[in-house]
Amino acid sequence: MGQGVTGKIAYVPSGYLRAMAGTLAEIGCDFTAESRACGYAFADYLDSPHGLPRAHLESLDRFFVALTPDRHDLWLDLGCRLRLPAYGTMGLAYLTAPSVSHMMSLCDEFEGLACSMASQRHAPLEGGEGLVLDLADVPADIREFTVARDIGTSLACLGDAWTARFPLNHVTIAREYERLLPLAGRFGIAVRRSDEQTALVWEPRLSSRPLFNGDPHLHSYYKAECRKLREPGAFGDAFLDRVGDAVEVALKDADTRLSLERIAGFMHVSARTLQRRLSEHDISFREICDTVRRRMAEQMLRNMETPVAEVAYRLGYAEPASFHHAFKRWSGQSPQSFRRNGQAALSLPAR
Repeated sequence: MGQGVTGKIAYVPSGYLRAMAGTLAEIGCDFTAESRACGYAFADYLDSPHGLPRAHLESLDRFFVALTPDRHDLWLDLGCRLRLPAYGTMGLAYLTAPSVSHMMSLCDEFEGLACSMASQRHAPLEGGEGLVLDLADVPADIREFTVARDIGTSLACLGDAWTARFPLNHVTIAREYERLLPLAGRFGIAVRRSDEQTALVWEPRLSSRPLFNGDPHLHSYYKAECRKLREPGAFGDAFLDRVGDAVEVALKDADTRLSLERIAGFMHVSARTLQRRLSEHDISFREICDTVRRRMAEQMLRNMETPVAEVAYRLGYAEPASFHHAFKRWSGQSPQSFRRNGQAALSLPAR
Protein backbone atom coordinates (compact mmCIF):
# COMPACT_ATOMS: atom_id res chain seq x y z
CA MET A 1 0.00 0.00 0.00
CA GLY A 2 1.25 3.41 -0.94
CA GLN A 3 3.41 4.81 1.83
CA GLY A 4 1.00 3.54 4.46
CA VAL A 5 -1.55 6.20 3.50
CA THR A 6 -5.16 5.52 2.57
CA GLY A 7 -7.96 7.78 1.46
CA LYS A 8 -10.42 8.61 -1.27
CA ILE A 9 -9.55 10.52 -4.42
CA ALA A 10 -10.54 14.18 -4.06
CA TYR A 11 -12.83 14.35 -7.11
CA VAL A 12 -15.83 12.33 -8.24
CA PRO A 13 -15.10 11.39 -11.88
CA SER A 14 -17.24 13.13 -14.49
CA GLY A 15 -18.06 9.66 -15.81
CA TYR A 16 -20.31 9.21 -12.76
CA LEU A 17 -22.29 12.33 -13.65
CA ARG A 18 -22.63 11.15 -17.26
CA ALA A 19 -23.83 7.73 -16.09
CA MET A 20 -26.35 9.45 -13.84
CA ALA A 21 -27.53 11.64 -16.73
CA GLY A 22 -27.97 8.57 -18.93
CA THR A 23 -29.95 6.71 -16.26
CA LEU A 24 -32.28 9.67 -15.71
CA ALA A 25 -32.79 10.07 -19.46
CA GLU A 26 -34.33 6.59 -19.54
CA ILE A 27 -37.19 7.81 -17.36
CA GLY A 28 -37.60 11.10 -19.20
CA CYS A 29 -35.60 13.29 -16.80
CA ASP A 30 -33.14 15.84 -18.11
CA PHE A 31 -30.13 15.85 -15.77
CA THR A 32 -29.08 19.38 -16.69
CA ALA A 33 -32.54 20.92 -16.43
CA GLU A 34 -33.46 19.09 -13.23
CA SER A 35 -30.21 19.93 -11.46
CA ARG A 36 -30.42 23.60 -12.39
CA ALA A 37 -34.07 23.72 -11.30
CA CYS A 38 -32.89 22.48 -7.90
CA GLY A 39 -30.20 25.17 -7.74
CA TYR A 40 -27.25 22.91 -8.55
CA ALA A 41 -24.65 23.33 -11.28
CA PHE A 42 -23.73 19.64 -11.52
CA ALA A 43 -24.11 19.75 -15.31
CA ASP A 44 -21.16 22.14 -15.53
CA TYR A 45 -18.94 19.22 -14.45
CA LEU A 46 -20.16 16.66 -17.00
CA ASP A 47 -17.06 17.16 -19.13
CA SER A 48 -14.65 18.39 -16.48
CA PRO A 49 -11.19 16.77 -16.77
CA HIS A 50 -11.07 16.40 -12.98
CA GLY A 51 -14.72 15.87 -12.10
CA LEU A 52 -16.91 17.09 -9.26
CA PRO A 53 -15.26 18.12 -5.96
CA ARG A 54 -15.86 15.25 -3.57
CA ALA A 55 -17.43 17.52 -0.94
CA HIS A 56 -20.55 17.65 -3.13
CA LEU A 57 -21.00 13.89 -3.63
CA GLU A 58 -23.62 13.63 -0.89
CA SER A 59 -25.78 16.36 -2.43
CA LEU A 60 -25.40 14.73 -5.87
CA ASP A 61 -26.55 11.34 -4.56
CA ARG A 62 -29.47 12.93 -2.68
CA PHE A 63 -30.48 14.73 -5.89
CA PHE A 64 -30.57 11.43 -7.79
CA VAL A 65 -32.49 9.59 -5.06
CA ALA A 66 -35.07 12.39 -4.90
CA LEU A 67 -35.76 11.90 -8.62
CA THR A 68 -35.86 8.08 -8.37
CA PRO A 69 -37.56 7.25 -5.04
CA ASP A 70 -37.56 3.51 -4.33
CA ARG A 71 -36.38 2.73 -7.87
CA HIS A 72 -33.98 0.00 -6.79
CA ASP A 73 -33.70 -1.16 -10.39
CA LEU A 74 -32.46 2.25 -11.54
CA TRP A 75 -30.02 2.47 -8.65
CA LEU A 76 -28.51 -0.87 -9.65
CA ASP A 77 -28.52 0.14 -13.33
CA LEU A 78 -26.64 3.32 -12.46
CA GLY A 79 -23.91 1.22 -10.87
CA CYS A 80 -23.77 -1.13 -13.86
CA ARG A 81 -23.20 1.85 -16.17
CA LEU A 82 -20.02 2.71 -14.29
CA ARG A 83 -17.51 0.72 -16.31
CA LEU A 84 -13.84 1.12 -15.46
CA PRO A 85 -13.04 3.69 -18.19
CA ALA A 86 -15.59 6.02 -16.53
CA TYR A 87 -13.23 6.39 -13.57
CA GLY A 88 -10.42 8.00 -15.52
CA THR A 89 -7.00 7.43 -13.96
CA MET A 90 -8.35 5.16 -11.23
CA GLY A 91 -10.21 3.07 -13.79
CA LEU A 92 -7.00 2.61 -15.77
CA ALA A 93 -5.19 1.54 -12.60
CA TYR A 94 -7.83 -1.15 -12.04
CA LEU A 95 -7.95 -2.14 -15.70
CA THR A 96 -4.18 -2.73 -15.87
CA ALA A 97 -3.99 -4.64 -12.57
CA PRO A 98 -2.10 -7.92 -13.08
CA SER A 99 -4.55 -9.84 -10.87
CA VAL A 100 -7.66 -9.45 -8.72
CA SER A 101 -5.30 -9.32 -5.72
CA HIS A 102 -3.70 -6.21 -7.21
CA MET A 103 -7.17 -4.73 -7.72
CA MET A 104 -8.02 -5.39 -4.09
CA SER A 105 -4.77 -3.79 -2.92
CA LEU A 106 -5.76 -0.69 -4.88
CA CYS A 107 -9.25 -0.86 -3.41
CA ASP A 108 -7.88 -1.04 0.14
CA GLU A 109 -5.55 1.89 -0.44
CA PHE A 110 -8.19 4.17 -1.92
CA GLU A 111 -11.08 2.84 0.20
CA GLY A 112 -12.99 1.72 -2.86
CA LEU A 113 -14.15 3.63 -5.90
CA ALA A 114 -14.27 7.41 -6.10
CA CYS A 115 -18.00 7.67 -6.86
CA SER A 116 -19.16 6.27 -3.50
CA MET A 117 -19.40 7.67 0.00
CA ALA A 118 -19.05 4.08 1.21
CA SER A 119 -15.71 2.36 1.60
CA GLN A 120 -14.97 -1.05 0.13
CA ARG A 121 -12.38 -3.34 1.68
CA HIS A 122 -10.96 -6.72 0.76
CA ALA A 123 -11.40 -9.34 3.49
CA PRO A 124 -11.52 -13.10 4.14
CA LEU A 125 -15.16 -14.18 4.38
CA GLU A 126 -17.17 -17.28 5.08
CA GLY A 127 -17.12 -19.28 1.88
CA GLY A 128 -14.08 -17.53 0.43
CA GLU A 129 -12.88 -13.94 0.27
CA GLY A 130 -14.36 -10.81 -1.15
CA LEU A 131 -15.31 -7.17 -1.11
CA VAL A 132 -17.13 -5.81 1.95
CA LEU A 133 -19.17 -2.61 1.83
CA ASP A 134 -18.63 -0.26 4.80
CA LEU A 135 -21.47 2.27 5.11
CA ALA A 136 -20.33 3.99 8.30
CA ASP A 137 -19.79 7.34 6.54
CA VAL A 138 -22.99 7.20 4.48
CA PRO A 139 -26.08 9.08 5.77
CA ALA A 140 -28.80 6.62 6.76
CA ASP A 141 -31.36 7.89 4.26
CA ILE A 142 -29.18 7.13 1.22
CA ARG A 143 -27.61 3.88 2.39
CA GLU A 144 -30.06 1.66 0.53
CA PHE A 145 -29.32 3.56 -2.68
CA THR A 146 -25.58 3.26 -2.01
CA VAL A 147 -25.83 -0.52 -1.52
CA ALA A 148 -27.79 -1.05 -4.74
CA ARG A 149 -25.53 1.19 -6.82
CA ASP A 150 -22.30 -0.21 -5.37
CA ILE A 151 -23.35 -3.80 -6.01
CA GLY A 152 -23.89 -2.85 -9.65
CA THR A 153 -20.62 -0.94 -9.77
CA SER A 154 -18.62 -3.80 -8.27
CA LEU A 155 -20.13 -6.35 -10.66
CA ALA A 156 -19.39 -4.11 -13.65
CA CYS A 157 -15.81 -3.34 -12.64
CA LEU A 158 -14.90 -6.93 -11.79
CA GLY A 159 -16.41 -7.99 -15.12
CA ASP A 160 -14.38 -5.39 -17.02
CA ALA A 161 -11.15 -6.62 -15.47
CA TRP A 162 -12.09 -10.29 -15.97
CA THR A 163 -13.29 -9.54 -19.56
CA ALA A 164 -16.35 -11.67 -18.81
CA ARG A 165 -18.87 -12.03 -16.01
CA PHE A 166 -16.81 -12.47 -12.86
CA PRO A 167 -17.53 -15.91 -11.27
CA LEU A 168 -18.79 -14.88 -7.85
CA ASN A 169 -19.79 -17.53 -5.32
CA HIS A 170 -22.59 -15.35 -3.98
CA VAL A 171 -23.60 -11.91 -2.77
CA THR A 172 -24.62 -11.25 0.83
CA ILE A 173 -26.97 -8.37 1.64
CA ALA A 174 -27.36 -7.04 5.17
CA ARG A 175 -30.80 -7.67 6.66
CA GLU A 176 -31.70 -3.97 6.82
CA TYR A 177 -31.41 -3.78 3.02
CA GLU A 178 -33.27 -7.02 2.29
CA ARG A 179 -35.61 -5.20 -0.09
CA LEU A 180 -32.66 -5.34 -2.49
CA LEU A 181 -32.39 -9.15 -2.40
CA PRO A 182 -34.15 -9.70 -5.75
CA LEU A 183 -31.79 -7.32 -7.56
CA ALA A 184 -28.58 -9.32 -7.54
CA GLY A 185 -30.59 -12.33 -8.70
CA ARG A 186 -30.99 -10.55 -12.05
CA PHE A 187 -27.42 -11.58 -12.81
CA GLY A 188 -27.93 -15.26 -12.02
CA ILE A 189 -25.90 -14.92 -8.81
CA ALA A 190 -26.83 -16.63 -5.55
CA VAL A 191 -27.97 -14.06 -2.98
CA ARG A 192 -27.95 -14.54 0.78
CA ARG A 193 -29.31 -12.49 3.64
CA SER A 194 -26.72 -11.52 6.26
CA ASP A 195 -27.21 -10.22 9.79
CA GLU A 196 -24.31 -7.81 9.47
CA GLN A 197 -22.73 -7.06 6.12
CA THR A 198 -23.13 -6.61 2.40
CA ALA A 199 -20.37 -8.30 0.43
CA LEU A 200 -19.41 -9.93 -2.86
CA VAL A 201 -17.78 -13.33 -2.25
CA TRP A 202 -15.55 -15.42 -4.52
CA GLU A 203 -13.14 -18.35 -4.29
CA PRO A 204 -9.64 -17.31 -3.11
CA ARG A 205 -7.93 -19.07 -6.04
CA LEU A 206 -9.46 -16.53 -8.42
CA SER A 207 -7.56 -13.65 -6.84
CA SER A 208 -4.17 -14.81 -8.10
CA ARG A 209 -5.22 -15.65 -11.65
CA PRO A 210 -3.58 -13.30 -14.22
CA LEU A 211 -5.95 -10.78 -15.80
CA PHE A 212 -6.12 -10.36 -19.58
CA ASN A 213 -5.34 -6.62 -19.55
CA GLY A 214 -2.86 -6.80 -16.69
CA ASP A 215 0.33 -4.80 -17.15
CA PRO A 216 2.56 -4.39 -14.07
CA HIS A 217 4.36 -1.32 -15.42
CA LEU A 218 1.22 0.56 -16.48
CA HIS A 219 -0.52 -0.47 -13.26
CA SER A 220 2.31 0.99 -11.16
CA TYR A 221 2.23 4.19 -13.21
CA TYR A 222 -1.53 4.72 -12.88
CA LYS A 223 -1.46 3.82 -9.20
CA ALA A 224 1.16 6.51 -8.61
CA GLU A 225 -1.00 8.99 -10.55
CA CYS A 226 -3.99 8.09 -8.35
CA ARG A 227 -1.97 8.95 -5.24
CA LYS A 228 -1.51 12.48 -6.56
CA LEU A 229 -5.30 12.84 -6.71
CA ARG A 230 -6.00 11.61 -3.19
CA GLU A 231 -7.94 13.80 -0.78
CA PRO A 232 -5.41 15.67 1.35
CA GLY A 233 -5.45 14.89 5.05
CA ALA A 234 -6.69 17.57 7.41
CA PHE A 235 -3.19 18.21 8.76
CA GLY A 236 -0.95 17.54 5.76
CA ASP A 237 1.23 15.22 7.85
CA ALA A 238 0.92 11.43 8.06
CA PHE A 239 1.40 11.26 11.85
CA LEU A 240 -1.01 14.10 12.62
CA ASP A 241 -3.56 12.64 10.22
CA ARG A 242 -3.33 9.36 12.16
CA VAL A 243 -4.00 11.21 15.40
CA GLY A 244 -6.91 13.01 13.77
CA ASP A 245 -8.34 9.72 12.48
CA ALA A 246 -8.15 8.25 16.00
CA VAL A 247 -9.94 11.31 17.42
CA GLU A 248 -12.68 10.95 14.81
CA VAL A 249 -13.15 7.27 15.69
CA ALA A 250 -13.41 8.18 19.38
CA LEU A 251 -15.98 10.90 18.69
CA LYS A 252 -18.13 8.51 16.66
CA ASP A 253 -18.23 6.10 19.61
CA ALA A 254 -20.52 7.65 22.21
CA ASP A 255 -19.12 5.31 24.88
CA THR A 256 -15.53 6.43 24.37
CA ARG A 257 -14.22 9.31 26.46
CA LEU A 258 -12.08 11.68 24.42
CA SER A 259 -8.71 12.13 26.10
CA LEU A 260 -5.06 12.12 25.15
CA GLU A 261 -4.61 8.87 27.10
CA ARG A 262 -7.43 7.15 25.22
CA ILE A 263 -6.17 8.30 21.81
CA ALA A 264 -2.66 7.13 22.72
CA GLY A 265 -4.17 3.74 23.51
CA PHE A 266 -5.86 3.64 20.10
CA MET A 267 -2.50 4.35 18.50
CA HIS A 268 -0.63 1.80 20.66
CA VAL A 269 1.76 4.37 22.09
CA SER A 270 2.11 5.81 25.58
CA ALA A 271 0.45 9.11 26.46
CA ARG A 272 3.91 10.56 27.08
CA THR A 273 5.10 9.52 23.62
CA LEU A 274 2.01 10.99 21.97
CA GLN A 275 2.43 14.26 23.87
CA ARG A 276 6.09 14.43 22.87
CA ARG A 277 5.33 13.79 19.19
CA LEU A 278 2.65 16.48 19.20
CA SER A 279 5.09 18.92 20.78
CA GLU A 280 7.61 18.10 18.06
CA HIS A 281 4.96 19.09 15.52
CA ASP A 282 4.21 22.27 17.49
CA ILE A 283 0.53 21.42 17.92
CA SER A 284 -1.55 20.65 20.99
CA PHE A 285 -3.98 17.80 21.52
CA ARG A 286 -6.78 20.35 21.89
CA GLU A 287 -5.93 21.86 18.48
CA ILE A 288 -6.14 18.40 16.92
CA CYS A 289 -9.52 17.79 18.56
CA ASP A 290 -10.84 21.21 17.52
CA THR A 291 -9.80 20.65 13.90
CA VAL A 292 -11.49 17.24 13.77
CA ARG A 293 -14.60 18.49 15.55
CA ARG A 294 -14.89 21.43 13.19
CA ARG A 295 -14.58 19.21 10.11
CA MET A 296 -17.14 16.74 11.46
CA ALA A 297 -19.46 19.56 12.51
CA GLU A 298 -19.37 21.10 9.05
CA GLN A 299 -20.13 17.73 7.45
CA MET A 300 -23.10 17.12 9.75
CA LEU A 301 -24.45 20.64 9.45
CA ARG A 302 -24.70 20.22 5.68
CA ASN A 303 -27.41 17.63 6.35
CA MET A 304 -30.41 19.88 6.99
CA GLU A 305 -32.26 17.04 8.73
CA THR A 306 -29.73 16.78 11.59
CA PRO A 307 -30.68 19.11 14.48
CA VAL A 308 -27.89 21.34 15.74
CA ALA A 309 -28.40 19.91 19.24
CA GLU A 310 -27.72 16.41 17.86
CA VAL A 311 -24.54 17.63 16.16
CA ALA A 312 -23.40 19.02 19.52
CA TYR A 313 -24.14 15.73 21.29
CA ARG A 314 -22.39 13.62 18.64
CA LEU A 315 -19.28 15.77 18.99
CA GLY A 316 -19.15 15.15 22.73
CA TYR A 317 -20.61 18.41 24.03
CA ALA A 318 -22.87 18.13 27.07
CA GLU A 319 -24.77 21.31 26.14
CA PRO A 320 -25.58 22.85 22.74
CA ALA A 321 -24.43 26.23 24.09
CA SER A 322 -20.88 24.90 24.48
CA PHE A 323 -20.91 23.72 20.88
CA HIS A 324 -22.27 27.08 19.68
CA HIS A 325 -19.46 28.90 21.48
CA ALA A 326 -16.78 26.55 20.10
CA PHE A 327 -18.10 26.65 16.54
CA LYS A 328 -18.21 30.44 16.54
CA ARG A 329 -14.62 30.48 17.81
CA TRP A 330 -13.54 28.16 14.98
CA SER A 331 -15.43 29.72 12.10
CA GLY A 332 -16.54 33.19 13.13
CA GLN A 333 -20.20 32.30 12.64
CA SER A 334 -22.91 30.34 14.43
CA PRO A 335 -23.81 26.78 13.38
CA GLN A 336 -27.13 28.09 12.04
CA SER A 337 -25.38 30.73 9.92
CA PHE A 338 -22.92 28.17 8.59
CA ARG A 339 -25.81 25.88 7.68
CA ARG A 340 -27.62 28.66 5.79
CA ASN A 341 -24.45 29.76 4.00
CA GLY A 342 -23.39 26.18 3.31
CA GLN A 343 -26.74 25.32 1.78
CA ALA A 344 -26.33 28.24 -0.60
CA ALA A 345 -22.79 27.11 -1.44
CA LEU A 346 -24.04 23.65 -2.42
CA SER A 347 -25.44 25.23 -5.56
CA LEU A 348 -21.86 25.07 -6.89
CA PRO A 349 -20.99 28.28 -8.72
CA ALA A 350 -20.45 27.72 -12.41
CA ARG A 351 -16.81 27.74 -13.38
